[in-house]
Amino acid sequence: MEWVKKTVETLEKEYGFVCCEYVRDNTPGTQLLKFADDSIRNAYKTVIVMTREAFQSGFVLHEIQMAINMGFSENRNCVVPVLLEDCDIPGYLKVLDYVDARDTKKRDIWWPKLLKELNA
Repeated sequence: MEWVKKTVETLEKEYGFVCCEYVRDNTPGTQLLKFADDSIRNAYKTVIVMTREAFQSGFVLHEIQMAINMGFSENRNCVVPVLLEDCDIPGYLKVLDYVDARDTKKRDIWWPKLLKELNA
C-alpha cells in the first residue's frame, strides 16, 4: 500500500523512528505469522491501518487482536489505529481513539496526532 510506504519512509527519515514493514523487512523463508508475532512483540507501538480490505483479511485481524491483547496484558497503550478510508470498524477498535487520515490532503491536521500517538 502506497500510503504505508510513504508514511514509513517519512517516519524513519524525518523523525528517526524505526519501523517494521512486512514487504521490506521480512526475511525470505520466515513464516508470515511468526514474523508478524515477533514484530508486534518487539514493537513499542503497532499502527493499525483501517481499510475495508484490511478488515477482510484474517491475517490482519490476527495482527490486530495480538497487538490489542499485548496492550491489555502489559497495561499499556501500544495500538495506534489510523482510519484511512470509510469502513466498518470492529467494536473492539471503536473504543480506541484513532487518527482520522481519510483526507490525505489534510496531512497538516492528522499528521501531528499520529506523531503524538506514536510518542505517547
